[in-house]
Amino acid sequence: MLEADMRALEGGQSVSPVAVTPPPAPEQPEAGTAVSTVAAEAESQPPSDAASESVALSSTNTTAPPLASGMSRGLTSTAAPAAVVAPVAGQTDILPIRSCEEVARNLASASTLEKFFCARVAVIDREKRRADTPVQGLDLRRDFFFFMIALLAREGRAEYVLAAEEERTDKQVSANASNSGSTSLVSKGSVPAILGFAVDSGALLRSTSGSTITFRGNFAGLAKAVAGDGFISGFDEDSPATRFLRRASFGISFDPTRGSTSGVFTGTRQQISSYTLHLDIYNKRDARLSRYKKDWDTFLSQQGADLSTQIQKSLLVLTDPFNNKWNDPALQAWYVVADSEIRNANGIAQIDAVLRAQLNKAPQSLTSTVLAELRSFDTRFEAWLNARESILDKIAKAPIISFDYLNDHPADAPAISRFNLIAEKGLGGRFDLTFNGAIGIFNEKPLDGFNRIRDFQFALQFDAPLGEIGLGLGKPVFSFGGRYERLMNDEILGNLRRPNTQGDIAVGQLKLTIPIKKSGVKIPLSLSFANRTELLKEKEVRGNFGFTFDMDTLFSLFKPF
Repeated sequence: MLEADMRALEGGQSVSPVAVTPPPAPEQPEAGTAVSTVAAEAESQPPSDAASESVALSSTNTTAPPLASGMSRGLTSTAAPAAVVAPVAGQTDILPIRSCEEVARNLASASTLEKFFCARVAVIDREKRRADTPVQGLDLRRDFFFFMIALLAREGRAEYVLAAEEERTDKQVSANASNSGSTSLVSKGSVPAILGFAVDSGALLRSTSGSTITFRGNFAGLAKAVAGDGFISGFDEDSPATRFLRRASFGISFDPTRGSTSGVFTGTRQQISSYTLHLDIYNKRDARLSRYKKDWDTFLSQQGADLSTQIQKSLLVLTDPFNNKWNDPALQAWYVVADSEIRNANGIAQIDAVLRAQLNKAPQSLTSTVLAELRSFDTRFEAWLNARESILDKIAKAPIISFDYLNDHPADAPAISRFNLIAEKGLGGRFDLTFNGAIGIFNEKPLDGFNRIRDFQFALQFDAPLGEIGLGLGKPVFSFGGRYERLMNDEILGNLRRPNTQGDIAVGQLKLTIPIKKSGVKIPLSLSFANRTELLKEKEVRGNFGFTFDMDTLFSLFKPF
């Protein structure tokens, strides 16, 4: 299983790409591109082998040559590095790199260094498995880019290398606001790619608090999962029917207080409180779209070329690439031992453990020549990452327009069909703004003299990511929103009309969504303020809490391909 995970990491499927081959028109995702949107939360994956070897200069519009791969192809074999002196004793400062198994399980919280490390582990394992490969250990021409990043991190010069990627704020997993107990005043524009699960408790618009259990899924994602297709490979599908199905998803909410076993979730039809159908109308938060091709071309030809030139210069200054040797005696002594250990390691788990241990034994004192090249590399690499991040920020700000149909079946009121238009736009600094406009219609005319239109609703929400708070928790998201609802008729409780309940409802909400680090679980806590509820014309202050789990993360771990 771990081998499959690392091959997925090596493949470079990423929303935070290191390697980018811009896709051709038409404007739609294309299989095989180096940039791919993989789940939500995103989750960002390590760079590909090609990225590490050639610094992302694989575009046909780029004239700069690849670094390591081109040099390696010009040779017929890769010799083990020649021993020079005894290895240097290991240092006490340990690089913050978790095992690749844990990195694969927690990509959203993985640092850039961890992703580069696990991608390199996958490359080494792949090369060792090839029957025709001359490389059974390390190769400076192939691994030099990674070694420079590791040395930077060890020197403490590049904090950005140790930083984790930002997490997404545009996914809706929990129930709609009209459901009992929902913590969501506003519906978000995206949903899980395969299946999501949420439990909410409290109340927003109704007079009686309750609990709701919600499942959300994507038609195409589930179909491919049942067929045995992988989470990543299953996304690379060109048929128009499948592309359309990826736009459509469903949701089912259950009220565990209903049915013969009140308070116990049974999942029976009696406990179903609502159905939801979701359709993406316009979604430009996909890095593979041709609208971003010019941005990637410019990035590759400018920052990519600059970094490629710097790496080639550093490679020639610091190493003897044709003899697979470091020029610095201390680094070469360490490299001899590391290469020997890698040659004796078999399988990703062993390579992972050995390479991590050897990196922590790298020389503590580096020569002035090595330090000078590290400083130059640091400048170019940081500029390259910043340029890449600016493109990703642009993609994150792209608009989303989607449509929700909700068939709501309250326990003590007539069934309602709600049509909700959702618009979402990213702002600067990874902030997000979401708008909802909805109309509710009775499925059947409830009483004589009643209008079939039950209500109009308008809502707005602002999301702001906060800094990481530690204690095993990730980066919380603070949200505040408002909602206006116009009731066109008096409310109905049972089969009876409640006089003087027609009118306006205004609700404000403060919400804090806390992710539990390395788990995929999020805990939403909200506090709402309303001028009234649907049944009572009295001011209300309500608290809601719940938890959500996006199963996309689990599936990407156990079945990436």
